[in-house]
Amino acid sequence: MILETIIQFWHIIFLFFIVAILYASEGFGGGSSYLAILALTGIAFPQIRATALLCNIVVVSGNVLLYHHQKK
Repeated sequence: MILETIIQFWHIIFLFFIVAILYASEGFGGGSSYLAILALTGIAFPQIRATALLCNIVVVSGNVLLYHHQKK
């Protein structure tokens, strides 16, 4: 079931991956871009906000960890 969902929404997953890489390379989270991508899918707005926030937190947390690791 999860594999079917991934196959069905591969283009959205790919866009999320590209946005995460581009924004993370500049030190940002990409929240506004996640909102735009999810708005195109027709998902309910409360789910869009929560998903975009979660993705933004994940990307920014990764950047913080990399920053602290390189600082040592």
